[in-house]
Amino acid sequence: NLISNAVKFTSAGDEIHVSIDRTPEGILVTVKDTGIGIPESKLPHIFEVGNKFNRKGTSGEESSGLGLILVKEFIELQGGEIDIDSQEGQGTTVTLTIPEKPSGSATKILL
Repeated sequence: NLISNAVKFTSAGDEIHVSIDRTPEGILVTVKDTGIGIPESKLPHIFEVGNKFNRKGTSGEESSGLGLILVKEFIELQGGEIDIDSQEGQGTTVTLTIPEKPSGSATKILL
C-alpha cells in the first residue's frame, strides 16, 4: 500500500525511495516520495476511520482513504509504529518500525 500510494501520488519522472534497515528498535522501512504531499490540516486525522481522507492520484486514480488506516492496524498488531511526515507539494515520507520477533518464536522478520 505504501509503495502504491507513493506511485499514485507522484508524477511520472519524479522520485520514490524505499529503504529497509535493521535498527536496535527493529526493522525500519521508509517510503519517501516527491509527490503532491498531504495538506497539513489533514495529517493529524490521517489514521482516523471517521475522517477518511481520499483524493485522486496524479493520473486521476481513485482512492478509498482506507489504505493507511489498514497499514497502521497491521503494523500495530505486530507491535510496531508508523509515522508520516508530509508537506503539500513537496512529498511524503512514511516510516514504519517493526520489532523483530525473539529467535524462539514461530515467525521472524529476515532481511
